[in-house]
Amino acid sequence: MKSLKYKLLASCLIFFIAITFSCKKKTENIIPQTDSNNISFIETTPNLGAVPFVAPLRSSNPVLMAKRDAKIYVFLKTTAGGDFSVSGFSYDVNANSFNTVKSLATGLFISSNGYSSTLTAVSNGLWYASPNVSLLYGIGTDSWTSYNPSVSAGANNGVCTMLDKVYYAGNIYSGNGGLLAAVGFNVYDYSKGIWATLANLPYLAENPAMQPYNNQFIYAIGGEQLASGSTTKKFAMYNSQNNTWASLPNLPFDYYAPINGHTTTILKNKYLLVYSYGNKIYLYNLETKLWNNNPILNLGEFEDLTNINIFSNSNAATDDGDAFYIAGTTISGGVFKIKKYTIK
Repeated sequence: MKSLKYKLLASCLIFFIAITFSCKKKTENIIPQTDSNNISFIETTPNLGAVPFVAPLRSSNPVLMAKRDAKIYVFLKTTAGGDFSVSGFSYDVNANSFNTVKSLATGLFISSNGYSSTLTAVSNGLWYASPNVSLLYGIGTDSWTSYNPSVSAGANNGVCTMLDKVYYAGNIYSGNGGLLAAVGFNVYDYSKGIWATLANLPYLAENPAMQPYNNQFIYAIGGEQLASGSTTKKFAMYNSQNNTWASLPNLPFDYYAPINGHTTTILKNKYLLVYSYGNKIYLYNLETKLWNNNPILNLGEFEDLTNINIFSNSNAATDDGDAFYIAGTTISGGVFKIKKYTIK
């Protein structure tokens, strides 16, 4: 009888331990669905000095920006010198100071409306891409070098650079009923002057946002579908190692970017930030692969801005800061403005 009692107690103990371990294991496997909702930002914009160009700017004309290392480079049309004058300057985010850079004739540089014109950072300078001309700005020499025209990429692309190759995704072409969106995806190795056709974008888009990540992946975000005249919430990731695309869950917001702007950036090599309609910024956690359903910032004070660009301090696969920057020009007066936001 005593032996039976001990056996019953032992069985109960084993059952209790098994249940406890099972519950603990299940709890550890639960993936939180709102992982990034706790992140918040505070504005930390410094007082800016005088911008080194002749004002006022023509706010309706294109403004091209790119960030390399700790400097945001800006090229834009001004009223001084006529319609085809371009002024350039850089803003050092660490020193909070401006410097002038080389100007260039707009006839070779910026198309009439800035469409399909993108300025992006590469290891030895800034790459300017449009359907008609490709140029490299050498930061050390403060000079421009012409390359083969980028006509192989089509028009109104999403553009990004990764490991000194320029990737062009989505474009437009003339079809039945007018302009139609396309799925083309091409890469240009400017050091060798070689074009290559890659696997098609997995959805139709004009001007999707393109964001490289970890020197291997490229995220394609939204864009406009000209056939229906509407935007798309499609979201996909390209793997450069095997030339494949993977479709991801749809965006929880509507996205359509300025054709010559930078509306995405990666912060702390973990958070993908996307600027979209209504001056709102959304966040995608690259580790948990979850979107915030609500914007992390609602930039009401930027209602007067056009040519909006966002940049972080992160480069390639590094984490070098908690801050990102929003830069643009005012619609009413054509004044350059910048805002800085830091993780709380």
